[in-house]
Amino acid sequence: MINTNYFTTCSDEQMQNINGGLLAGAIAGAILGGAYTMTAVAIGGAMSGSISGKALWKGYVAGALSGAAIGAVAPV
Repeated sequence: MINTNYFTTCSDEQMQNINGGLLAGAIAGAILGGAYTMTAVAIGGAMSGSISGKALWKGYVAGALSGAAIGAVAPV
């Protein structure tokens, strides 16, 4: 397989050797997803005038879990 700016076809053997970065993608997705949703919850709470630690925590966990799931399956 040659690295170019064009699409290329891969054999089954080459596909098995591709490292998708499962762990790195999951960690990055968890960090970015958690930070994004915590920010969204904080902005929403500031707009409504009601921010709680529980809401921030629940938002962070939901974003981190979904971000980790997406990052684990997305090719890096």
